[in-house]
Amino acid sequence: MAIQMRRGAGADFRPEKMKPGELAVTIDGTRKVYAAFAAGDVKELASKEDIWQEVEDAEKAQKAAEAAQAAAEIAESQATKAKNDAVIAQTGAETAAKKAEASEMGAETAREAAEAAENAAVKAKKEVESDKKLVEQFKNAAESADAAAQRSAETATAKATEATNSAKAAKEGQDAAEASARSAEEKASDAAASAAAADKSKTAAETSAERAETAANTATTEAAKVKTWKPVITNGILNFIVDNDPTPPEGYNVIGPEGPTPTITIGANENWFVNGVDTGKPSRGAKGDTSILTIGVNGNFYIDGEDTGQKAQGPTGPPGTDGKDGRNGVDGVSPEISISADGYWEINGTKTDKKAVPENGTNGKDGAPGAKGADGATWLFGNVAPTNQGKTGDFYINTTTYDVYSKATGAWVKTGNIKGATGPQGVPGTNGKDGAPGAKGADGKAATVSVGTVTTLQPGQPATVNNSGTENAAVLNFGIPQGQSGSGGATGGCAAFKIKKGFIADADGGIFPLVNYVQNQSVATLAADGSIDLAGPGAYTFEFNSLLELESEPNTALEVVCSVTDENYTDFGDIPGSRVNGSQDASKFIYAFTGTTCYQVVASYLRVTFFLASGVKGTALQDGYLIINKISDQHPSS
Repeated sequence: MAIQMRRGAGADFRPEKMKPGELAVTIDGTRKVYAAFAAGDVKELASKEDIWQEVEDAEKAQKAAEAAQAAAEIAESQATKAKNDAVIAQTGAETAAKKAEASEMGAETAREAAEAAENAAVKAKKEVESDKKLVEQFKNAAESADAAAQRSAETATAKATEATNSAKAAKEGQDAAEASARSAEEKASDAAASAAAADKSKTAAETSAERAETAANTATTEAAKVKTWKPVITNGILNFIVDNDPTPPEGYNVIGPEGPTPTITIGANENWFVNGVDTGKPSRGAKGDTSILTIGVNGNFYIDGEDTGQKAQGPTGPPGTDGKDGRNGVDGVSPEISISADGYWEINGTKTDKKAVPENGTNGKDGAPGAKGADGATWLFGNVAPTNQGKTGDFYINTTTYDVYSKATGAWVKTGNIKGATGPQGVPGTNGKDGAPGAKGADGKAATVSVGTVTTLQPGQPATVNNSGTENAAVLNFGIPQGQSGSGGATGGCAAFKIKKGFIADADGGIFPLVNYVQNQSVATLAADGSIDLAGPGAYTFEFNSLLELESEPNTALEVVCSVTDENYTDFGDIPGSRVNGSQDASKFIYAFTGTTCYQVVASYLRVTFFLASGVKGTALQDGYLIINKISDQHPSS
């Protein structure tokens, strides 16, 4: 059925009236196309240009959003950096102020310690001059002064380390005070030892006092060198200046107020605008060539003919939840459709311009003959598997096995078998009437007959013969009863030996037994070493049949050798072997040994072997037989 078309204004489009398989096109400039896939299932179709336009519009919107986000992130990053820089500057100012204050306090402590040392020295001098008894007190005072000076010096050292310039001066003052204290102690000790030493102690005390005064002056001078560093901000740059004013500096707020968030837009010229100002920077790059997007046979997206490696359709997602049932629609009104008297469709009594029954047109002219079609497939038949006959697309039936083959890319491929399994036995039918004599058939193929096995039966049993082969290639297996005792001789008989299948020589050259077991031990038995024990001297016939496979072509004739002594292997009879035609391949040569001969044996010991020359290795001996018939007890005298 052809696809039906509808057309009209977009405002008049009624999707519920579309039938499955119909297309509807708006012709009022709205450029819409709709398709009805089933009753009530109407979809709007988009053209390739529409899809690319939507993709392009989406890319524009995405790029604009990404650019706005990037600009916002840059502004946020710059604001954060400015805030962090201000915090770092404020922390540095506070740290510097604290260090300056600590340096000042350390210098003050050193100055106080120097004054205390000076006072102690003056006091010691007065006590030495007043009374000799006070020398011991002077000594204690000196020790106290020394201890005080030591503590002051340690404090001054700890505090001076934190200052850049005052630490050295404080340490020197401490050393001077400590030296004067030790000198005073030494002089006081001398005064306690003798009265004469008192004068020397006095002089030393005076010297100590002078030194203490000098140390105090030095400490005062060094303390005056302690400076106060105050922060100053000029043009937004934080600096520190020296100020002798010990008043702690005031704090500064180096973090400005939070600025407004910039407004970033894209202007009509498609440039970036910041707070309404055109930056001159385009919001997107130049438009490149439109790429062609297709889906390849491997299911991947291809852009301009190159495989993207991305699947056009992702893996099937989990089933979605059932949607809510929609509202019941209003029942439609079935239109009344009829055919007018002049053959036009009428809907609800209104006549349409559509013929209900098309008028017969004039017969068209015959077209030109078409081109010759390609040869069709041919069915071939044969009673063996196909080889190289036929062409691609042909079929072949093996009439022997009923196998079916098809030929593809120049090779026959077995595709099935047209012969079913054997059915159940049917109900016997009634005998039919004899038909008319048939025509004389063609001469049959010549049959082949070979001897299979020969079995010796008990005397008196009937002989047996059965065919283990086919009608055209018979293999006869004989069962021969043992004969009665002849006059003037012992009981005759036959012993059959089966050839040892799978015989393999382990080394190059050698002598190898051939028989595996005996079936009639009244004539001969098989010894443990592979030799044959005959039933006494007499006349025997030996019939041998087997195939031997070799790895290499022998350079001498192959024979089955019969021996009557274990030591010499005296060659008194043999059956020669001959190469089987067509048996040679890359690593196999097959020789057949078949024949019958008669021997008169004096000894009762017999070994039947292959004697392989050096350099010849037998690989396998196939099934065969050795038949030994005792025909008489007569034998030549030894």
